[in-house]
Amino acid sequence: MLKIENPRWKELINNSFWSVGGAIASKGLLFLVWILVGRILGSASYGEFGIIRNTVLMFATFSGFGLGLTATKFVSEYMHRDRNMVVTTINVTYFFGIFMGILISVLFYLFSQQLSVTLKAPQLLFDLKICSIILFFSSLNGIQIGILQGFQKFKEIAKVNVIQSIICFPLYILGAIYFGVHGAVIAFLVSYILICILCSFFIKDIFAKNNITFSFLSVKKGFSILYTYSLPTFISGLMVSPIKWICDTILISSAGFKSMGIFTAALTFNNIVMVMASMISGPLLTTLASKKDNENKTDVNIERFNLLFPWYLSILISLPLIYFFEIGHSMFGDSYEVMEFRPTFIVALFFTIIMMFKEGLTRIVAVNNLQWWSLFSNLIWGLSLVTFVYFYVGIDSTTMAIGYTLAYSLNILVLFPIFNKRNLIPKNSILGFDSLLIWLLLLSSAIFCLQNYTLYIRIIVFCIVLCLVVYIVYKKFIRIKNESN
Repeated sequence: MLKIENPRWKELINNSFWSVGGAIASKGLLFLVWILVGRILGSASYGEFGIIRNTVLMFATFSGFGLGLTATKFVSEYMHRDRNMVVTTINVTYFFGIFMGILISVLFYLFSQQLSVTLKAPQLLFDLKICSIILFFSSLNGIQIGILQGFQKFKEIAKVNVIQSIICFPLYILGAIYFGVHGAVIAFLVSYILICILCSFFIKDIFAKNNITFSFLSVKKGFSILYTYSLPTFISGLMVSPIKWICDTILISSAGFKSMGIFTAALTFNNIVMVMASMISGPLLTTLASKKDNENKTDVNIERFNLLFPWYLSILISLPLIYFFEIGHSMFGDSYEVMEFRPTFIVALFFTIIMMFKEGLTRIVAVNNLQWWSLFSNLIWGLSLVTFVYFYVGIDSTTMAIGYTLAYSLNILVLFPIFNKRNLIPKNSILGFDSLLIWLLLLSSAIFCLQNYTLYIRIIVFCIVLCLVVYIVYKKFIRIKNESN
C-alpha cells in the first residue's frame, strides 16, 4: 500500500479529496443543468440567460471586491501563527463585504432599466431586477467560501455544493420549462441563497470553536489588508468580468442573442474544465500559503504540481472534445447552428487550455502578495480582447472565441518572461522544449479539426496525437522524479 510521508502532500491530498468529490457530484449536476436548460430554452433564449448570468458575474466583481481570495489567503497563512490576524481578516472582510453587497445591489436595481436598454432587451428588465438580489448574496458567498477554504473546511464546502446542486437541479429544469428565462433566473437566485444559508451553519460552528466575535475595532485595524491586498485583487478583477460583459454586448449588437447563445453553450465546456481544474485550487492555495518555510519558500514539487496539474487536466478533457465536436453539439440540440457552433466550440476549447496553462501561476502570484502583477496581466488581456472585438467588423461567436485566444496568448507571451526572470516559475515545470512540443500538437489539432475531415480520419489522428502527448508527459515526470531523488 502506498504511504505518503510528506505532511504537506498528505494535507494537500486530504483536502483535494473532499474538494474533488464535492466538485464531481455538484458540478456534474450543474453541467447537466446548463445543457438541459440550453436545450429547453433554445439558442436565442439561452443567449438571453447567458448575458444575464454574465451581467451578474460582472457586477459581482464590484460587490465581491476580492474579499473571498483575501479571506482564504490570510486565514490559511495565519491560522496557526497569529489568531488576532485571523479574527481581523474575518471581521474586515465580512463588514466590507456586506457594505459593498448592499451598495452594489441597490445601485444595480436603480439602474436596471437603463441596463436593459443598453442590452437592447427590455424583456429582461424583470430578470435584471432579480439579479440585484443575487448580487448581495454573491458578495456574502464569496467571503463565506473564502473563510471555509482558509480554515481548510473542504469537506464542509463539498457538502454545501452537493446539497445546493441536488435542490436546485429540478428548480432549473422546471423553471425553464414553465417560465422560460424568468424561471431559470429565479432558480439562479435560489441557488445563491441556499449557498449562503448552508455556509452560515458551518461558519457559525467555526466561530464558536475559535471564539471569533465581531468587533468594530478589529475592522478598523484590518483596513490595511483591504488596500494592500483586496484593492489590487479587485482592480485586477475589473479587467476580466466587465471586459467580458462589454464584449458580450458588442456580440449581441452585431450578431444577436442566437450567436450569444452559441457562444454561451461553447463556454459551458470551458466552465467545466475550469471547475475541474479548480477542484484543488483551494487546497493548493491554502497549502502554498500555510506551508512556507523560514525563507518564504514552499516545496518545489508542490509548486510544480500547482502549475502542471491544471494544464494537463485541461488537455485531458479538451483534446477529445476538440476532435469530436459532435459530442458538444448533440448535447445542446439542433437549434444551435452547427456551422457556427463547430468552430466556436473548437476555438473555445483551445483557449481554455491556454487559460489553464497560466492558472497555477495565478495562485503563486496570490500567495506571494504580487496582486499588482495580476492587475498588469489582466490589463494586457482586457485591452487586447476589447481592441480586437471593437475593431473587428461583423463579430460573431467564432470570431469572439478567436479574440479570446489571441488575448490569452498575448498575455502569456508578454508576462511569462517577466515571471520567469523573477523566479516565480520552478525549473522543469511549464516552460521547456517538451511544453513547446505539446503546444505544437495542440495548435495543429485545432487547425486540423477546423477542416471538414471525416470521423474516421479524426479518430486516427486523435489516437496518434494523444499517444504523443502522453509520452511527452510521461518523460517529463520521469525527469522530475530523477531530479527529486
